Amino acid sequence: MKLPPTHMTAADAPFYPGVKSRYDEYVATHINYTLQVHDTADFFAWHRTFIHFWEQDLKNLCGYTGVLPYWNWALDAEALQDSPLFTGDEFSLGSNGAYIANRTDTWLAVQDVTVPPGLGGGCVHSGPFANVTVDLGPLDLPNTKNVNSSFQYNPRCLQRDLNPWFVQNYNTYTNLTATLLDNIYIADFQAAAQGYNSATNKFGVHGGGHWSTGGSMADFHSSPADPLFFLHHGMMDHLYTTWVNLDTYRRQNAISGTSTLGNSPVSPEMTLNDTLPFGFVASNVRFADVIDTFGGLLCYRYD
Repeated sequence: MKLPPTHMTAADAPFYPGVKSRYDEYVATHINYTLQVHDTADFFAWHRTFIHFWEQDLKNLCGYTGVLPYWNWALDAEALQDSPLFTGDEFSLGSNGAYIANRTDTWLAVQDVTVPPGLGGGCVHSGPFANVTVDLGPLDLPNTKNVNSSFQYNPRCLQRDLNPWFVQNYNTYTNLTATLLDNIYIADFQAAAQGYNSATNKFGVHGGGHWSTGGSMADFHSSPADPLFFLHHGMMDHLYTTWVNLDTYRRQNAISGTSTLGNSPVSPEMTLNDTLPFGFVASNVRFADVIDTFGGLLCYRYD
């Protein structure tokens, strides 16, 4: 698969040896800002804008004429392995990873949770992304040889490890509805969606979506290496938009939090006048210009 060339300058290139294509620039940008766009005030707004720029590149650089779809993981919660997204046919997003046998449970230290192995673990072996090469990461996958440098060139196959345990515990319609209806304040909604500040909901629908696919999607920093990332965050944006629309008067411009993960290091509370950084992907944008799907930079709705 031939990918559009990079947009980076010759001066930047030596600092990003693993960036070989326009696609890699999206992965590198997410790596660069991972600790500034998770558990932060701009988590939803930043990712919304990130996938917007991706959609524009699909249209302008690749000739795509559709819109960016979203993955409603709640529809697949009962039988993830049977999802039409992962059949491996030409209309899917490719297969699961090849099955790796004789694996044991994995302890995830950050969440202090032990999880069973998934149903794959190896390379995506059929479908549109079977021959994709992932150039960057992983930086933080358990039981994996992670790279030593954020932008090290590390070519390998796209990996997946579908794991029903995650969607059945974190991404059902019950989880989705509770996230929407049980959190009337933006700070609580952000935390619940991402799985922060809870003894029982340690992944949220966001983390559950990433880990339910496993493999490349489960790496905190380089997860956009799997194209499924953009459909997952389409669903996260759908969730956020729905939450806002339940009480537009109070929620449209609701904002809470700083610009650093867990406010470490300590940083000022963000405001709608702050700018959101996008590195190689696009110019920075003002928070206020992406807080509304019908205002500023954006113009779209969900059916």
